Amino acid sequence: MSPSHRYRTHFCWVMASALAMLAQLRLIFFVMGSHYGNSIGASAQVLDGTPFWAIYQSRLLGPYTIRLLSALIGDFSLAHVFFLAGMTTLAGYMVLLLADRRFGKQSAWLAFFAFQAFFSFLLNQLWLYAWDQYCIILFLLFVYFVFADKDWRWFSALFTIAILNRESALFMAIWMVVHPIAKAFFTYRHKHWLRHIDKALCLAGILCGTLGTLLILALRKMLLVREMVSAPGVSHNFDIAIGFNIRSIAGELTPSLFFHLTPLFILTCAAVLAISLMKKDPARFFGLGFTFLALSASIFCFGVISESRVMLELIPFYIFGILYYLAPETPSLTASVSKAA
Repeated sequence: MSPSHRYRTHFCWVMASALAMLAQLRLIFFVMGSHYGNSIGASAQVLDGTPFWAIYQSRLLGPYTIRLLSALIGDFSLAHVFFLAGMTTLAGYMVLLLADRRFGKQSAWLAFFAFQAFFSFLLNQLWLYAWDQYCIILFLLFVYFVFADKDWRWFSALFTIAILNRESALFMAIWMVVHPIAKAFFTYRHKHWLRHIDKALCLAGILCGTLGTLLILALRKMLLVREMVSAPGVSHNFDIAIGFNIRSIAGELTPSLFFHLTPLFILTCAAVLAISLMKKDPARFFGLGFTFLALSASIFCFGVISESRVMLELIPFYIFGILYYLAPETPSLTASVSKAA
């Protein structure tokens, strides 16, 4: 591909992402209305050390990005809107870029429209936190790194950023431990498979998980001034919502039944896709399937699933998992060179 053609392609991707962002912003403001201001307030509360729940206090990446933008713009609320617009545009562009690298241009556009549809589908009226936006991009990179077979340094660097956004980054560390063990077992099952474990990736996962957990607890302890509402759970470190979720699903035999069943359907389909990938190519995808099975279970147990935005981080797994079944992979030159190196 000539440089001029490549630039035109990226320009088209940016324009398509920006146009989709405008449509998404219109939908967000239509769905959330005045509730959008509460999400702005949630970021400000984290910066002040007075979050709604203490579990939010360690989620610094989004609020501090907005603070940086507000220093340039001069208004925190406007900076939050610019942050939302920028992250939505960036996510759309990255879907096109990364899907193109693995599956080609036609599949990339399919991934783009699937992303926009999923994002719209998972909007809810009450909340859209800054860390929700970052989750999409961070897990998009994570799933792409898995498909591209990146080494431990890529995942460690990604985890270092992701752990400052949300504690769901710990699932990346779980993958870093499970994948090398599963890959060695399923590839060299009867040939001393223990010798073939990628020890660097496994050790990096253990260290990331351990240090990440300690960092989360330390940030919550050092930065928290006071918790606005006392959250249920263990030492205010978990919001245990499984009982509420079950009651919402089982007790709503009303016209709003599908409102409560839809999030469960999303989680169930994610589990089915995970199991399918694990069975199809266990050496490559057992760790990824296991990770997203655990993440889906965690969302059901600790997230209020009627707030469907808690499932936004499943979108990258859906997109790449579906594309894997629909289109042949065409790894990019950069991925091939990286692997060869």
